Amino acid sequence: MGEEAFVTKLEDLAKVSPGELSDSTEITPEAWDSVDVLDLIAAIDEGFGTTVPTQDLSRCKTVGELRQLIRTSIGA
Repeated sequence: MGEEAFVTKLEDLAKVSPGELSDSTEITPEAWDSVDVLDLIAAIDEGFGTTVPTQDLSRCKTVGELRQLIRTSIGA
């Protein structure tokens, strides 16, 4: 599983068609099933080599905010 799996999981959670995901796509982590959140955290870990805390993930409102959280977590 790599970045592609992360994008696929996020497309599913954001309920957008493949290829339609952008940094401005809104996400609602607080409304997701706990298993979905854990799956996304696992996809981030495997795709980027970092673990994002659930509480930080839940504050993200857009894909861009989530990507920034990941960049911050990996020190990029």
